[in-house]
Amino acid sequence: MINNDNNKILLVKNSNGEIYDFPKGKQEVNDNEEECAIREVKEETDYDIWELVKRNEYIKVTTKEGMRIKLFVIRGVDEEFKFQANTINEISSIKFKSVDSIIMRLHKPRYVRIQPFMYLICKVINESAKTYPISFKREIKFNQFEWAQSS
Repeated sequence: MINNDNNKILLVKNSNGEIYDFPKGKQEVNDNEEECAIREVKEETDYDIWELVKRNEYIKVTTKEGMRIKLFVIRGVDEEFKFQANTINEISSIKFKSVDSIIMRLHKPRYVRIQPFMYLICKVINESAKTYPISFKREIKFNQFEWAQSS
């Protein structure tokens, strides 16, 4: 979830307050991928992404352990929205963090869950801005990744 200025990303912190992550969750039996993303973001942040989610705009990562994770790129998220979790004991905080500050701290254990996505998120932000304001100097190793963009 990227703000209107393309320089901040919405992160949630787990209930013990140690690990940052993106709003996400598991797909239920009757959900398609978009419905799952919409439902999980609503549950974890109270923000409705129904009009912002695009079927063909996502980042997909396969971890070293073989887990496949698909993250929809949601642009134009209102920073002024009063985010709040609609879950119990799952999320301790919700906030936008600047891309630059995330990159500077990416080596820290609390960012382990977002590390595999950050290179591609920076690429997405740079491409949409048509400039290259963000440089990503650290190499993150993971098995596979995929970036799809709506045409």
